[in-house]
Amino acid sequence: MADTDTMTRSGARSRRPKARTNQNGQAMGAKGLQTRRRLVEATEALLRTTPVRDLRVAEIAKAANTSTSTFYLYFQDVAEAVLAVANRVSQSTPEFMAQLSSPWDPETAYDRAQTFVESYVDYWSAHAAVFRVRNLAADEGDERFIAARGHAVRPLLQLMAARIRERQAAGGLPSDLHALSAAGALMAMLERMGALPESGVGSEDVTRSRIIHAAAFVTAVLIGGNATVGEIPEPVDDD
Repeated sequence: MADTDTMTRSGARSRRPKARTNQNGQAMGAKGLQTRRRLVEATEALLRTTPVRDLRVAEIAKAANTSTSTFYLYFQDVAEAVLAVANRVSQSTPEFMAQLSSPWDPETAYDRAQTFVESYVDYWSAHAAVFRVRNLAADEGDERFIAARGHAVRPLLQLMAARIRERQAAGGLPSDLHALSAAGALMAMLERMGALPESGVGSEDVTRSRIIHAAAFVTAVLIGGNATVGEIPEPVDDD
């Protein structure tokens, strides 16, 4: 039998628990929901300092001021608790959806792209520990985490693709560019940037602000209002 005290790679053994029932199928009252929330919050906090494969049920229970037996009342294993954390955060936030909800004017495309990129990268960085674990589990084939990632990114990805298709219809982008693939490439770039350290990528010339500057240019070209983006302001040097 697999060790349920560590993160498991396969999602085949367990199902996502119902929102208001525990592992015994009992409806959770206010106290039960509060206990489950404490366990989820403890898991999220520990992920910032502990590699997921080293995370133990006992550590989560201790951080949540409860027992391991109580943990197993709400989650089958560490992976299920991590999944609950992953389901609490999404890249398709109301803020990001609002920023892409309408076509960008050519005159303000770069400024809007800069705002979008900066806010997205900051948000990803703030939740980097959770997103990295979710994406790794999804890449390893865990169907639960694949579904969690899809649910988190799909609305924003589809909205990006819609803006790209509008650019194509206006003649601003090649008609044979696959819009959803282009949106996926853009999102992959932004996610990777969110994982970058403040110092950049090792070269004193390639700073985080310059990378954001370049990403805003690419974003403006794909989502902005015309085929080209003119002169854009120099990025502010990192301190």
